[in-house]
Amino acid sequence: MTVGDLDGRPIAVTGSHDTTARVWDLTTQQQIGEPLQVGRPVSAVAIGELGDYTVALTGAVDGTVRVWDLSTGQEYGPPLTGHTNRIEAIVIGEVGGGPVVLTAGGDGTARLWDLVERTQLGESLTAHRRTVRDAALGELDGRPVAVTGGDDKAVHVWDLTRLRTGGGAALFGSPLIGPADAVTAVCLGTLDGRTVALVGDGAGKLSRWDLAERRQLGEPVAAHVYFERSGVLSARIGEFEGRPVALTTGLHEARLWDLRTLRQLGEPLRGHVNHLAYAAPATRGTSALAVTVSQDRTARVWDLTADQPREGHSRSVRAIATHQIGACPMAVTGGEDGTARLWDLRTRTQLGAALEGHSGEVLAVAFDTVCGRSYVVTAGTDTTVRLWDPLRGVQLGEPLNGHTNAVQCLALGELAGRAVVASGSEDGTIRLWDVATGESLGQPLAGHVGGIHRLATHWDGRALQVAAATALGHSYLWRIDGGQSAPPTSPIAHFPVESISLSAHPIGVAFHTGRAVVLSSQEDNGVHVHDIETGHAVGQPLLGHTSFVGAATLSTDGGRSLVASIAFDDTVRFWDLLQGRALGSPLEGFTRSAPQPALTAPVTARVDGALTMLTAFTRQLRLWDLADSAPIDEPLSGTERSLLSVDIARGPDGRPVVITGAEDGTVRTHGLADGRQLAAHFATSSQFIFGTATSPLGGENLMIRHNWLETELWDLSTRQRLWRRSGTCHRACLHGLDGALAAVSVDDQYTLHAWDLRTQAPLCPPMTGHTSLVVGLRAGRLTGTDLVASASLDRTVRLWNLRTGESQTDPLDDHPSGAFSVEFARLRRRDMVVTGAGDGALRFWHLSGHRDHSIVLEPFDSPVQAIRFAVFEDGPVLVAADRYGQLRCWDTRSAGWTTQLDIGSGIKAIAVHNAGQICVATEMGVVALRMNHHQPLR
Repeated sequence: MTVGDLDGRPIAVTGSHDTTARVWDLTTQQQIGEPLQVGRPVSAVAIGELGDYTVALTGAVDGTVRVWDLSTGQEYGPPLTGHTNRIEAIVIGEVGGGPVVLTAGGDGTARLWDLVERTQLGESLTAHRRTVRDAALGELDGRPVAVTGGDDKAVHVWDLTRLRTGGGAALFGSPLIGPADAVTAVCLGTLDGRTVALVGDGAGKLSRWDLAERRQLGEPVAAHVYFERSGVLSARIGEFEGRPVALTTGLHEARLWDLRTLRQLGEPLRGHVNHLAYAAPATRGTSALAVTVSQDRTARVWDLTADQPREGHSRSVRAIATHQIGACPMAVTGGEDGTARLWDLRTRTQLGAALEGHSGEVLAVAFDTVCGRSYVVTAGTDTTVRLWDPLRGVQLGEPLNGHTNAVQCLALGELAGRAVVASGSEDGTIRLWDVATGESLGQPLAGHVGGIHRLATHWDGRALQVAAATALGHSYLWRIDGGQSAPPTSPIAHFPVESISLSAHPIGVAFHTGRAVVLSSQEDNGVHVHDIETGHAVGQPLLGHTSFVGAATLSTDGGRSLVASIAFDDTVRFWDLLQGRALGSPLEGFTRSAPQPALTAPVTARVDGALTMLTAFTRQLRLWDLADSAPIDEPLSGTERSLLSVDIARGPDGRPVVITGAEDGTVRTHGLADGRQLAAHFATSSQFIFGTATSPLGGENLMIRHNWLETELWDLSTRQRLWRRSGTCHRACLHGLDGALAAVSVDDQYTLHAWDLRTQAPLCPPMTGHTSLVVGLRAGRLTGTDLVASASLDRTVRLWNLRTGESQTDPLDDHPSGAFSVEFARLRRRDMVVTGAGDGALRFWHLSGHRDHSIVLEPFDSPVQAIRFAVFEDGPVLVAADRYGQLRCWDTRSAGWTTQLDIGSGIKAIAVHNAGQICVATEMGVVALRMNHHQPLR
């Protein structure tokens, strides 16, 4: 996709694998003229001027670039030929007073062309050794240059000065070496009079480069880093509210960045129902717009000045601190996205805008009231320490500079009536700062070894005590008297944690009853607390974690000494230190994808009198009620909206409830009548789940949740996990069988297993036959037989007898592009099987295995993701949905689809209730609909 102007109108040109390019009016969002018939899948497009004509250039997978007159919609002159593989990028510019075209291709070359003569200028640019992914044209010190980037991780700069005189392009200096992966996006702009290059790579990192000096400006930012398939797909520079900005694209969203700071502006642009491919800035009058295109075959236009839903931190939270100002319990968080954010813990909402200014990750925060005034302090990889007013959300004074490596920890304290900040850095120093003046209080504290990773302060009325733990396993205590003119030159106490055990490592420091203590963990995965001065153990070892403990905090509440710890067993645990026992159940979340030093210590806070805990797992910032070990409302940051499953069940009061399962394993329960959340949701320790299924048994709602490691059974009424079963489960469904509840699961060998949900005993032999992934599963009782139907990408649907494990019929094999969904239905007084295929068509089968060709419904445009049959008050209805968000209903007494609705988001599953309600699980949440007789869905 590209944007430009045609006769004064802002337009976009899109190219597709359907072998066409299309021109769109951005004002009316209507297509202009007929599609441009390229004849080959289109892989790149560009808009430019050629004399009096506005032209579009289309690059195809065969390496040909065609030129089109947009006024007539006709091809204009001969194509540009020479590339021998797919065109990856096209850029139109001017060199030497004439229009030129720069192309990049899968043949490993970039080429320059005279757009008027349609001839190649000079030799091909062959410095890259793999595919050239993107290219840009610009100027450097008054000379025309081209920049190319490719799969070889290199960015080359080319001098085009002699291009018009027969000399061709020449490499200008050495390549820019730095991207961590393939260079997937490059563009040029001007920043403070300098020519800068913006580079995006396949690892999702975005970096800026000074082309003249061949140096990187600041640190790269994680623009589009995901748990899988990271990468910057496109990057383009524009202007927004008078400042230079960059618009980048990843698979899941587009983001706007301040080019000067590489800080994100606003919230991500989300809404497409499939992966994004490209984004470009555009203007319409005085409006700042963005245009995005996606694999869902749509382009969307965004108003960049409009508010987008807040999403909190765009990456992992690395530090948390809580504090109460007046009656308001608050928290401050620092993240890998380079921002700190203030939160109201009572309302679970962000207070004001993000605290921005750091040019790297925020690794440390502190929040306290000292000498009668409240302060927030932040620090991180940019080596600076910054002070903030939490009530106004503004920075106080200039950054505190002095550290020469990342600042890992902070603490606020008091020294002889002055508010001070202690900062500990990877440079191996602890610095003390006067908050009022911003000046350093003498030389850094000395006498220790290793980078400072943990820090705490305590004012005992006469002196400021500073406790610290280093990356090398040592803990120290300094004492700074109020009358001292300079900090001490050595600590008053040193306790090597390795003296406990060679495997011991410090995970926190604190003050307990006025004494400095160090928290550590060792091979028992327990939490141990020792007095730094005496080396004596404080309280009992806290045992229960089953993996490496990464961080812990110690606090006091109501006379109790409380410890909170987070480990790589994907849990946070809460302990009474002196009693040596766990309080409540473990709090579950996902931690294992983070590097070991990156676990964020949980903290406690009182909210409306209740003791709560704030945790930062890898993806989510979450507040917990410690009385019942349940999450409070939705996460403050990192909410997963993409759902995998939806079921309608009966609640405790007999009313219908909606139970949904999200991709991160979160299970939520809502009232069907009003959508209100009825209970705290279930979190999980999984990175990703394959699905959930629920069913009532004896008045209880049981839920099965499964992923690539295990299957779990939960009682939703009591919030108890009944058991865990190891092994991969790709799909699962539940079915009542002889008064018991049976589960059918699919393993990683495409084999179906049926087993008793309570005893886990097999009900029949394994059901084998599929040769590819099973993506649809449905069980039911038809004509007196308990059956399960499985739909597979091997293009078959198979019917199995649940009691014997034998095939009921021959495979139903007429499913081009695979079978995606299956349902049992009673149509025309006969039990039938309805299947949905990758070609968008529904097929109807008798239980004998013969297809009923007399029922034909208009196919969908994409694979049929879900099918459900129900008998409403007005009669039997079949509901189906496809991947791109089309939902259709068929009153089976009619000849074709009765109604159709575009949900606006990718559909994963549907559930129906016999009272006429339909619930749809989408990539953006759950949608509840009601079917009204004689009226369309609403």
